[in-house]
Amino acid sequence: MNILCSIILNKIIRTIIYAIVLIIILLYPIFFRLLGLPVKYKFVEEYNFKVNEPTGLKMAVILPSDGPYQEITNVDISWEGDTEIIDHGTARVVRISGKLEDSFCIRIKYTAKMKTGRINWDEKVIDKYIQDESGIESTENLIVSKANSIAKGKSIDDIREIYNFVNKHIKWPTGDRIGSEGDVQSALTALKTGEGVCGEFANLMVALCRAKGIPAKSISGLFIPLLPGLKKPIWNHQAGAHAWVEFYADGKWHFADPSHGGAMNFNSIDGLHLSYGEKESIKQIYDSSVKWAGTDYHLIVAMSNPLKFVVATSSENVIIEPAGFLDTNNRYLFFIAAIIVLIIAERLLICHHPALSLDSHG
Repeated sequence: MNILCSIILNKIIRTIIYAIVLIIILLYPIFFRLLGLPVKYKFVEEYNFKVNEPTGLKMAVILPSDGPYQEITNVDISWEGDTEIIDHGTARVVRISGKLEDSFCIRIKYTAKMKTGRINWDEKVIDKYIQDESGIESTENLIVSKANSIAKGKSIDDIREIYNFVNKHIKWPTGDRIGSEGDVQSALTALKTGEGVCGEFANLMVALCRAKGIPAKSISGLFIPLLPGLKKPIWNHQAGAHAWVEFYADGKWHFADPSHGGAMNFNSIDGLHLSYGEKESIKQIYDSSVKWAGTDYHLIVAMSNPLKFVVATSSENVIIEPAGFLDTNNRYLFFIAAIIVLIIAERLLICHHPALSLDSHG
Protein backbone atom coordinates (compact mmCIF):
# COMPACT_ATOMS: atom_id res chain seq x y z
CA MET A 1 0.00 0.00 0.00
CA ASN A 2 2.85 2.37 0.87
CA ILE A 3 4.53 1.61 -2.47
CA LEU A 4 1.30 2.34 -4.35
CA CYS A 5 0.84 5.66 -2.50
CA SER A 6 4.43 6.60 -3.29
CA ILE A 7 3.91 5.84 -6.98
CA ILE A 8 0.71 7.89 -7.09
CA LEU A 9 2.43 10.78 -5.30
CA ASN A 10 5.34 10.68 -7.78
CA LYS A 11 2.86 10.67 -10.64
CA ILE A 12 1.06 13.72 -9.23
CA ILE A 13 4.32 15.60 -8.66
CA ARG A 14 5.52 14.89 -12.21
CA THR A 15 2.17 15.95 -13.65
CA ILE A 16 2.31 19.24 -11.73
CA ILE A 17 5.87 19.89 -12.92
CA TYR A 18 4.92 19.18 -16.54
CA ALA A 19 1.86 21.43 -16.27
CA ILE A 20 3.98 24.28 -14.85
CA VAL A 21 6.51 23.92 -17.69
CA LEU A 22 3.77 24.04 -20.35
CA ILE A 23 2.00 26.99 -18.71
CA ILE A 24 5.29 28.93 -18.59
CA ILE A 25 5.80 28.29 -22.32
CA LEU A 26 2.31 29.48 -23.23
CA LEU A 27 2.10 32.41 -20.80
CA TYR A 28 5.77 33.35 -20.72
CA PRO A 29 5.14 37.16 -20.78
CA ILE A 30 3.73 36.92 -17.24
CA PHE A 31 6.83 35.16 -15.96
CA PHE A 32 9.15 37.49 -17.87
CA ARG A 33 7.40 40.40 -16.20
CA LEU A 34 7.88 38.89 -12.74
CA LEU A 35 11.59 38.52 -13.54
CA GLY A 36 11.84 41.98 -15.13
CA LEU A 37 12.94 40.52 -18.48
CA PRO A 38 12.04 41.98 -21.91
CA VAL A 39 9.58 40.13 -24.16
CA LYS A 40 9.85 39.92 -27.95
CA TYR A 41 6.93 39.76 -30.38
CA LYS A 42 6.83 39.46 -34.16
CA PHE A 43 4.10 41.58 -35.75
CA VAL A 44 2.71 41.13 -39.24
CA GLU A 45 0.38 43.38 -41.22
CA GLU A 46 -0.98 42.08 -44.53
CA TYR A 47 -2.77 44.17 -47.14
CA ASN A 48 -4.27 41.96 -49.85
CA PHE A 49 -5.20 43.86 -53.02
CA LYS A 50 -7.53 42.55 -55.71
CA VAL A 51 -7.45 44.50 -58.97
CA ASN A 52 -8.91 43.86 -62.41
CA GLU A 53 -6.61 46.26 -64.22
CA PRO A 54 -3.26 47.97 -63.57
CA THR A 55 -3.64 50.87 -61.15
CA GLY A 56 -1.46 53.45 -59.48
CA LEU A 57 -1.09 53.08 -55.72
CA LYS A 58 -0.38 55.45 -52.85
CA MET A 59 -0.49 53.89 -49.41
CA ALA A 60 0.54 55.10 -45.96
CA VAL A 61 0.89 52.77 -42.98
CA ILE A 62 1.56 54.07 -39.47
CA LEU A 63 3.83 51.82 -37.42
CA PRO A 64 5.15 52.13 -33.86
CA SER A 65 8.70 53.29 -33.33
CA ASP A 66 11.20 53.09 -30.48
CA GLY A 67 9.95 54.40 -27.16
CA PRO A 68 10.73 54.34 -23.44
CA TYR A 69 9.39 50.80 -23.01
CA GLN A 70 9.80 49.31 -26.49
CA GLU A 71 12.35 48.80 -29.25
CA ILE A 72 11.25 48.21 -32.85
CA THR A 73 13.62 46.29 -35.13
CA ASN A 74 13.72 44.13 -38.27
CA VAL A 75 11.17 46.18 -40.23
CA ASP A 76 10.58 44.35 -43.52
CA ILE A 77 8.28 45.55 -46.32
CA SER A 78 7.37 43.26 -49.22
CA TRP A 79 6.99 45.84 -51.97
CA GLU A 80 9.20 46.41 -55.00
CA GLY A 81 7.99 49.93 -55.75
CA ASP A 82 8.95 53.17 -54.01
CA THR A 83 9.07 53.10 -50.21
CA GLU A 84 9.73 56.00 -47.86
CA ILE A 85 9.86 55.77 -44.07
CA ILE A 86 9.23 58.99 -42.13
CA ASP A 87 10.08 58.96 -38.42
CA HIS A 88 7.80 60.98 -36.13
CA GLY A 89 9.37 60.01 -32.82
CA THR A 90 7.22 57.33 -31.20
CA ALA A 91 5.61 56.47 -34.55
CA ARG A 92 6.77 56.17 -38.13
CA VAL A 93 4.93 56.36 -41.44
CA VAL A 94 5.69 53.97 -44.28
CA ARG A 95 4.74 55.60 -47.59
CA ILE A 96 4.32 53.11 -50.42
CA SER A 97 3.80 54.17 -54.02
CA GLY A 98 3.99 52.60 -57.44
CA LYS A 99 1.81 50.51 -59.72
CA LEU A 100 -0.26 47.41 -59.02
CA GLU A 101 -0.20 45.31 -62.17
CA ASP A 102 -2.17 42.45 -60.64
CA SER A 103 -3.59 41.25 -57.33
CA PHE A 104 -0.87 41.50 -54.72
CA CYS A 105 -0.21 41.23 -50.97
CA ILE A 106 1.85 43.94 -49.31
CA ARG A 107 3.25 42.44 -46.13
CA ILE A 108 4.92 44.46 -43.37
CA LYS A 109 6.80 42.70 -40.58
CA TYR A 110 8.58 44.04 -37.53
CA THR A 111 9.84 42.85 -34.15
CA ALA A 112 8.90 44.61 -30.92
CA LYS A 113 11.12 44.13 -27.87
CA MET A 114 8.99 45.14 -24.89
CA LYS A 115 10.43 46.05 -21.50
CA THR A 116 8.79 44.86 -18.29
CA GLY A 117 8.84 45.90 -14.66
CA ARG A 118 9.14 49.37 -13.14
CA ILE A 119 10.29 51.63 -15.97
CA ASN A 120 10.63 55.39 -15.46
CA TRP A 121 12.16 57.66 -18.07
CA ASP A 122 13.32 61.17 -18.91
CA GLU A 123 11.42 63.20 -21.48
CA LYS A 124 10.92 66.90 -21.99
CA VAL A 125 7.80 68.32 -20.33
CA ILE A 126 5.99 70.78 -22.60
CA ASP A 127 3.09 73.11 -21.84
CA LYS A 128 0.75 71.01 -23.97
CA TYR A 129 0.77 68.27 -21.35
CA ILE A 130 -0.87 70.48 -18.72
CA GLN A 131 -3.36 72.23 -21.03
CA ASP A 132 -6.99 71.65 -21.95
CA GLU A 133 -7.65 69.98 -25.32
CA SER A 134 -10.43 68.18 -27.19
CA GLY A 135 -11.66 65.27 -25.07
CA ILE A 136 -9.42 66.30 -22.15
CA GLU A 137 -11.41 69.13 -20.58
CA SER A 138 -9.04 69.81 -17.70
CA THR A 139 -10.28 73.38 -17.06
CA GLU A 140 -13.96 72.47 -16.72
CA ASN A 141 -15.26 73.31 -13.24
CA LEU A 142 -16.59 69.80 -12.64
CA ILE A 143 -13.24 68.19 -13.45
CA VAL A 144 -11.24 70.76 -11.46
CA SER A 145 -13.51 70.27 -8.45
CA LYS A 146 -13.27 66.48 -8.67
CA ALA A 147 -9.47 66.61 -9.03
CA ASN A 148 -9.17 68.79 -5.92
CA SER A 149 -11.38 66.42 -3.93
CA ILE A 150 -9.26 63.39 -4.91
CA ALA A 151 -5.70 64.70 -4.71
CA LYS A 152 -4.18 67.27 -2.40
CA GLY A 153 -0.89 67.66 -4.27
CA LYS A 154 1.20 66.38 -7.18
CA SER A 155 3.00 63.42 -5.63
CA ILE A 156 2.92 59.95 -7.10
CA ASP A 157 0.62 58.92 -4.24
CA ASP A 158 -1.82 61.67 -5.25
CA ILE A 159 -1.71 60.42 -8.84
CA ARG A 160 -2.36 56.88 -7.63
CA GLU A 161 -5.54 58.19 -5.96
CA ILE A 162 -6.64 59.70 -9.29
CA TYR A 163 -5.82 56.41 -11.04
CA ASN A 164 -7.87 54.39 -8.54
CA PHE A 165 -10.80 56.82 -8.76
CA VAL A 166 -10.96 56.60 -12.57
CA ASN A 167 -10.73 52.81 -12.52
CA LYS A 168 -13.63 52.53 -10.06
CA HIS A 169 -15.77 55.39 -11.41
CA ILE A 170 -15.99 54.39 -15.08
CA LYS A 171 -17.80 51.21 -16.08
CA TRP A 172 -17.54 49.62 -19.50
CA PRO A 173 -20.85 50.07 -21.39
CA THR A 174 -22.97 46.94 -21.63
CA GLY A 175 -25.21 48.12 -24.48
CA ASP A 176 -24.82 50.93 -26.98
CA ARG A 177 -21.66 52.87 -26.36
CA ILE A 178 -22.59 56.20 -24.76
CA GLY A 179 -19.26 57.20 -23.24
CA SER A 180 -18.24 59.48 -26.11
CA GLU A 181 -19.68 62.25 -28.22
CA GLY A 182 -19.07 61.63 -31.92
CA ASP A 183 -15.41 60.84 -32.49
CA VAL A 184 -14.30 62.56 -29.27
CA GLN A 185 -13.69 60.35 -26.25
CA SER A 186 -14.69 62.95 -23.67
CA ALA A 187 -13.28 63.01 -20.14
CA LEU A 188 -16.10 65.31 -19.02
CA THR A 189 -18.79 63.00 -20.42
CA ALA A 190 -17.14 59.99 -18.79
CA LEU A 191 -17.07 61.79 -15.44
CA LYS A 192 -20.77 62.68 -15.75
CA THR A 193 -22.05 59.32 -17.02
CA GLY A 194 -19.58 56.94 -15.37
CA GLU A 195 -19.36 54.98 -18.63
CA GLY A 196 -16.70 54.61 -21.27
CA VAL A 197 -14.06 52.47 -22.91
CA CYS A 198 -10.28 52.63 -22.58
CA GLY A 199 -10.10 56.01 -24.32
CA GLU A 200 -12.40 57.61 -21.75
CA PHE A 201 -10.50 55.99 -18.88
CA ALA A 202 -7.26 57.47 -20.22
CA ASN A 203 -8.67 60.90 -21.04
CA LEU A 204 -10.36 61.28 -17.65
CA MET A 205 -7.19 60.38 -15.77
CA VAL A 206 -5.19 62.81 -17.92
CA ALA A 207 -7.77 65.58 -17.42
CA LEU A 208 -7.77 65.13 -13.64
CA CYS A 209 -3.96 65.14 -13.56
CA ARG A 210 -3.74 68.28 -15.69
CA ALA A 211 -6.36 69.97 -13.52
CA LYS A 212 -3.86 69.56 -10.67
CA GLY A 213 -1.00 70.87 -12.81
CA ILE A 214 0.45 67.38 -13.30
CA PRO A 215 1.80 66.77 -16.84
CA ALA A 216 0.07 63.77 -18.42
CA LYS A 217 -0.81 62.45 -21.86
CA SER A 218 -3.20 59.94 -23.38
CA ILE A 219 -1.38 57.21 -25.32
CA SER A 220 -2.67 55.31 -28.35
CA GLY A 221 -1.48 51.78 -29.02
CA LEU A 222 -2.16 48.06 -29.10
CA PHE A 223 -2.72 45.64 -26.24
CA ILE A 224 -1.03 42.31 -26.94
CA PRO A 225 -3.04 39.22 -25.93
CA LEU A 226 -1.31 36.56 -23.85
CA LEU A 227 -2.60 33.82 -26.15
CA PRO A 228 -3.07 35.14 -29.71
CA GLY A 229 -5.26 33.00 -31.93
CA LEU A 230 -4.08 31.28 -35.08
CA LYS A 231 -6.71 32.84 -37.35
CA LYS A 232 -5.90 36.05 -39.24
CA PRO A 233 -8.54 38.66 -38.37
CA ILE A 234 -9.72 40.48 -41.51
CA TRP A 235 -10.16 44.23 -41.00
CA ASN A 236 -8.80 43.87 -37.48
CA HIS A 237 -5.69 43.12 -35.44
CA GLN A 238 -5.09 40.31 -32.95
CA ALA A 239 -3.60 42.95 -30.68
CA GLY A 240 -6.61 45.17 -30.00
CA ALA A 241 -6.66 48.97 -30.07
CA HIS A 242 -6.05 50.37 -26.61
CA ALA A 243 -5.39 53.61 -24.75
CA TRP A 244 -3.53 54.33 -21.52
CA VAL A 245 -1.67 57.12 -19.72
CA GLU A 246 1.84 58.45 -19.21
CA PHE A 247 2.26 60.94 -16.36
CA TYR A 248 5.08 63.01 -14.88
CA ALA A 249 6.02 62.86 -11.20
CA ASP A 250 9.18 63.06 -9.11
CA GLY A 251 11.19 64.23 -12.12
CA LYS A 252 10.36 61.19 -14.29
CA TRP A 253 7.66 59.94 -16.64
CA HIS A 254 5.63 56.90 -15.56
CA PHE A 255 3.10 54.44 -17.03
CA ALA A 256 -0.50 53.78 -15.94
CA ASP A 257 -3.43 51.86 -17.43
CA PRO A 258 -6.57 52.97 -15.56
CA SER A 259 -8.95 50.81 -17.61
CA HIS A 260 -7.15 47.64 -16.47
CA GLY A 261 -6.52 48.95 -12.97
CA GLY A 262 -4.73 47.27 -10.09
CA ALA A 263 -1.29 47.79 -8.60
CA MET A 264 0.42 45.94 -11.47
CA ASN A 265 -0.73 48.53 -14.04
CA PHE A 266 0.42 51.63 -12.15
CA ASN A 267 4.06 52.70 -12.46
CA SER A 268 4.88 49.26 -13.86
CA ILE A 269 5.10 47.92 -17.43
CA ASP A 270 3.72 44.48 -18.33
CA GLY A 271 5.30 44.07 -21.77
CA LEU A 272 1.86 43.95 -23.40
CA HIS A 273 1.32 47.65 -24.28
CA LEU A 274 2.72 48.59 -27.70
CA SER A 275 2.74 52.39 -27.94
CA TYR A 276 2.25 54.52 -31.05
CA GLY A 277 2.63 57.66 -28.96
CA GLU A 278 0.47 60.51 -27.74
CA LYS A 279 -3.05 60.21 -29.10
CA GLU A 280 -3.40 63.72 -30.52
CA SER A 281 -0.02 63.46 -32.28
CA ILE A 282 -1.05 60.18 -33.92
CA LYS A 283 -4.27 61.81 -35.11
CA GLN A 284 -2.25 64.57 -36.79
CA ILE A 285 0.03 62.00 -38.46
CA TYR A 286 -3.02 60.07 -39.64
CA ASP A 287 -4.72 63.19 -41.04
CA SER A 288 -1.57 64.20 -42.94
CA SER A 289 -1.32 60.65 -44.35
CA VAL A 290 -4.91 60.87 -45.62
CA LYS A 291 -4.11 64.19 -47.30
CA TRP A 292 -0.92 62.83 -48.90
CA ALA A 293 -2.53 59.64 -50.24
CA GLY A 294 -5.67 61.38 -51.49
CA THR A 295 -3.79 63.94 -53.56
CA ASP A 296 -4.41 63.14 -57.27
CA TYR A 297 -5.78 59.64 -56.45
CA HIS A 298 -9.11 58.16 -55.35
CA LEU A 299 -9.19 57.56 -51.60
CA ILE A 300 -10.22 53.89 -51.30
CA VAL A 301 -10.04 53.33 -47.55
CA ALA A 302 -8.70 54.98 -44.40
CA MET A 303 -8.57 53.16 -41.05
CA SER A 304 -7.29 54.67 -37.79
CA ASN A 305 -7.69 51.71 -35.36
CA PRO A 306 -6.49 49.11 -34.68
CA LEU A 307 -4.62 49.07 -38.01
CA LYS A 308 -3.58 52.56 -39.04
CA PHE A 309 -3.39 52.93 -42.82
CA VAL A 310 -4.63 54.86 -45.84
CA VAL A 311 -4.98 53.58 -49.43
CA ALA A 312 -5.57 55.63 -52.57
CA THR A 313 -5.44 54.37 -56.16
CA SER A 314 -5.82 55.79 -59.66
CA SER A 315 -8.66 53.31 -60.29
CA GLU A 316 -11.74 52.98 -58.11
CA ASN A 317 -12.13 49.29 -58.98
CA VAL A 318 -9.90 48.01 -56.17
CA ILE A 319 -10.68 45.65 -53.28
CA ILE A 320 -8.45 45.45 -50.21
CA GLU A 321 -8.51 43.06 -47.25
CA PRO A 322 -6.18 44.07 -44.40
CA ALA A 323 -5.22 41.87 -41.45
CA GLY A 324 -2.93 42.36 -38.46
CA PHE A 325 -1.60 39.51 -36.35
CA LEU A 326 1.29 38.18 -34.31
CA ASP A 327 3.61 35.52 -35.66
CA THR A 328 3.23 32.95 -32.87
CA ASN A 329 4.30 29.89 -34.86
CA ASN A 330 7.54 29.52 -32.90
CA ARG A 331 5.76 29.65 -29.54
CA TYR A 332 3.16 27.03 -30.45
CA LEU A 333 5.75 24.80 -32.14
CA PHE A 334 7.86 25.06 -28.99
CA PHE A 335 4.77 24.13 -26.95
CA ILE A 336 4.13 21.03 -29.10
CA ALA A 337 7.82 20.11 -28.99
CA ALA A 338 7.81 20.45 -25.19
CA ILE A 339 4.82 18.09 -24.93
CA ILE A 340 6.62 15.52 -27.09
CA VAL A 341 9.83 15.84 -25.05
CA LEU A 342 7.94 15.45 -21.78
CA ILE A 343 6.12 12.35 -23.05
CA ILE A 344 9.40 10.81 -24.23
CA ALA A 345 11.07 11.67 -20.91
CA GLU A 346 8.17 10.04 -19.06
CA ARG A 347 8.47 6.85 -21.14
CA LEU A 348 12.25 6.70 -20.69
CA LEU A 349 11.90 7.22 -16.95
CA ILE A 350 9.44 4.33 -16.70
CA CYS A 351 11.67 2.10 -18.88
CA HIS A 352 14.63 2.65 -16.57
CA HIS A 353 12.54 2.53 -13.39
CA PRO A 354 9.57 0.17 -13.99
CA ALA A 355 8.55 0.48 -10.35
CA LEU A 356 7.33 4.03 -11.09
CA SER A 357 4.63 2.71 -13.40
CA LEU A 358 1.17 2.11 -12.01
CA ASP A 359 0.69 -0.63 -14.63
CA SER A 360 3.50 -2.70 -13.13
CA HIS A 361 1.55 -2.86 -9.89
CA GLY A 362 -1.80 -3.65 -11.41
